[in-house]
Amino acid sequence: MTTIQKLAKVDDDGHLRLDVAVGRDDAGTQVEVIIRPAKRAETMTQEEWRAFIERTAGSINDPTFVRPEQPPLHDAPEL
Repeated sequence: MTTIQKLAKVDDDGHLRLDVAVGRDDAGTQVEVIIRPAKRAETMTQEEWRAFIERTAGSINDPTFVRPEQPPLHDAPEL
C-alpha cells in the first residue's frame, strides 16, 4: 500500500468525511489517518513580489542553459 495524500475540508458540524479508494487488494487492511491543517499558500505584498523578481531575475547560473528556438507568432500585431 502506498501513502495517499488528500485535501479535504472539515464540515460546518466539525466532522471530516473521507472517501478514499485504495483498491480491493487492500481490503481489511488497517490504515493510519493523521489530521493536520493544510499549509496555506503564503501571500506576498506587491512590494515583496517585486523584490522577489528583482532578486531572482537572471539568476540561472548554468552556462549551458539556452532558450530553445521559439515558433513564429501567427497574426501578431505590429508594434
